[in-house]
Amino acid sequence: MASFDEAILPGQAGKVTASIRTDGYSGPISKTIAVRTNDPAHPSVTLTLRATVVASVNFYPGRNLVLSVGRSDENVVRTLVRKDESETGTLEISEIASTVPWLSATARKIGEAGAVEPGLPPAEPGDWLIEARLVGDAPPSPSSVGVRFKTGLAREPEAAVWVSVRTMPALAVSAPSIVLDAPQPGQPASGSTILTVRWDLDPTALRVTAEPTPFSVRTSPLGPRSFRLEITWTEGEAGASPRQGRVTVILGSERATVFVRVLPPSLPRPASAAGPAPAL
Repeated sequence: MASFDEAILPGQAGKVTASIRTDGYSGPISKTIAVRTNDPAHPSVTLTLRATVVASVNFYPGRNLVLSVGRSDENVVRTLVRKDESETGTLEISEIASTVPWLSATARKIGEAGAVEPGLPPAEPGDWLIEARLVGDAPPSPSSVGVRFKTGLAREPEAAVWVSVRTMPALAVSAPSIVLDAPQPGQPASGSTILTVRWDLDPTALRVTAEPTPFSVRTSPLGPRSFRLEITWTEGEAGASPRQGRVTVILGSERATVFVRVLPPSLPRPASAAGPAPAL
């Protein structure tokens, strides 16, 4: 945010006042301010404002966390909170709360040095462990949730952790559409895609079908929740078999569809829609 003297007499000086919001920042930051004038020698002036934000608390591994709902059965993210060396007083976290009802947040003080959780650095006495855990149904679209708390410190009495929540699909395919090549008339065409089943679903109840009749599909396991769908198209004797079909994956009330198209031998192949297998 900036304010300035709108009129400056010739030979006189003017003043530009700027402020930067530093909520949630730590470390070096910079902002630019563009000033336009009617001075033909200096019609535009760019000012750069640099600062180093010294926070009261530091976060390990960070204050911006990612929770992938459906990646595992735990659905929790954690971070360590440590008082900055430049701050006085004692870090005492209280009144911790998330901004949505379906994500709970808790904090506990670390009494002894050492590892507290896998993936976190070793804790020091006086550190705090913050956990944000899913306790309800997360929205289907990505969202960002704030977890706010009081620190008991003078310079930064309140702080926040931000959790980006992403809901993994129940059934995910690496290529939702596939183009198959028929090398020569009368020969079959084949291709494959990878299916991944979310942790909370039972993959033994999986049903996979292909339609119409010239298309078929075979399922082979790659892991406990990962499968290769091998899709084949076989041309009929009359040579007029449909060249567009689909593979449908059904697991309870969840379903996924892979659209399949077979190119005649004379047509060039378009760019493939295949992508990397989703990691759940």
